[in-house]
Amino acid sequence: MATLIDDVVKLVAGGWRPYRGDVDASVYDALECPRLPIPGRNAPKSGGPYWFHRADVFLCLGCGRRCSLNRPNGFQPPLPVRYPVSKERPFTLTPQEMVTRLRLLNVHQAAYCLNVSPGQIYNWIAEGRLRRLKEAPVRVPSEDVRAMMENWEE
Repeated sequence: MATLIDDVVKLVAGGWRPYRGDVDASVYDALECPRLPIPGRNAPKSGGPYWFHRADVFLCLGCGRRCSLNRPNGFQPPLPVRYPVSKERPFTLTPQEMVTRLRLLNVHQAAYCLNVSPGQIYNWIAEGRLRRLKEAPVRVPSEDVRAMMENWEE
């Protein structure tokens, strides 16, 4: 069980998202999926297919085969994941997604990624640890923030 949990954590960290749509039965027939009940036979021992997607690639974690399909037929188009916005987590992207997808970050985004206050970001800009690319509004390069995330020593 820990292996499946580790796989899910790695996938989500890599930008994969759970697939919440319906999958046509023809997909499972083509894959000869061992996790689905076959008429006249017993039901599978445990669980079922667990699909994740990133762009046009779909990956199933339902069994050890880890079936992967690129632009498959039989899947409903995935809808964007809508995360609830709260004061504790004001952004819908994870810090890793933010530094990967955006070229420039504002002070609040950089603070969120580094788990510090916006004031600390201004201090690091003054110290030269972060480059300031715009005067108003202040922007810092995402590669600087990513480097700080990877080399965190404080």
